[in-house]
Amino acid sequence: IKGFFTYQTIKNYPWLLLKNVPSPLLFKVAPRFILAQTLFVGRALTRGHGWYALKAIAVSTWLMPKKLVERHQIQSRRKVSPDYIWSIMTHDLPPNAHNLRKLRTIWWKLTGRKV
Repeated sequence: IKGFFTYQTIKNYPWLLLKNVPSPLLFKVAPRFILAQTLFVGRALTRGHGWYALKAIAVSTWLMPKKLVERHQIQSRRKVSPDYIWSIMTHDLPPNAHNLRKLRTIWWKLTGRKV
């Protein structure tokens, strides 16, 4: 179905961050999530899926209070420390993110960072 993947990804991605990332890690991982969400929306717009992206953002925002309650429930049952969660997270791009790696290399060149 046209737009289904776009809608589901853009709608659910913020909830993933909100519900599952412990408070001490939010500021560490939020920039990557925000960048990824921005790229998802940008790609949706360039592929003619702008309506699905906007609808997903609206629904995600509308249901955010419910997700905050779920966050409290999930985080109160967490069994491992934020330090442990941080230690098992991938701190680089996924292996199949070829276009993002190219974009990162260009950014590093523009900012003078060694590649």
